[in-house]
Amino acid sequence: MAHLARPTSSDEACPSARHATDSSSRTEVAVVGGGDAALKEALFLAKIVKKVHIIHRRDRFRAEKVTQEKALAHPNFEFHLNKVVEEIKGDFMGVQRLRLKDTVDSSEHELALDGVFVFVGISPNTSFIDVDKDDYGFIKTDQLLQTSVEGIFAAGDCRVTPLRQVATAVGDGALAAVMAQHYIESLG
Repeated sequence: MAHLARPTSSDEACPSARHATDSSSRTEVAVVGGGDAALKEALFLAKIVKKVHIIHRRDRFRAEKVTQEKALAHPNFEFHLNKVVEEIKGDFMGVQRLRLKDTVDSSEHELALDGVFVFVGISPNTSFIDVDKDDYGFIKTDQLLQTSVEGIFAAGDCRVTPLRQVATAVGDGALAAVMAQHYIESLG
């Protein structure tokens, strides 16, 4: 996940989607992506902003059906299907507009808004390590974060996990550190 938004106070300069919007100004933001993470984040953001523009490069979403139904029924959503972001425009104060390109007819238009949240997939950087991985390159671990190689532990978004959030990555890191410490102490 990446996001760009205009901070309105020192608190909102924190790199968190929860602080990147200013509910008092009722901003408009864009969420780029069509999967579960994108639509769930859009549903959350809709509680605190005036409008959420959902930009997706295809003509349909890949999110779970129930998530799609909630999004499609939401009154604060505007959908921009078959569109890709060509450029994010702004200055040191933040995002001001997006330049969108239609994937069908190549036409372009600009969209004025206050923030952008990008959810277009993840590719783990795990090629440097030779442990068991899934088909996408995510490292397989047991419940104590041990990999297929004794003494190597994995934590965070690089491992197979149903939830990719800062909170879960921090928890993984704490558990992996403790497990690694126990492993090292067991060596004698």
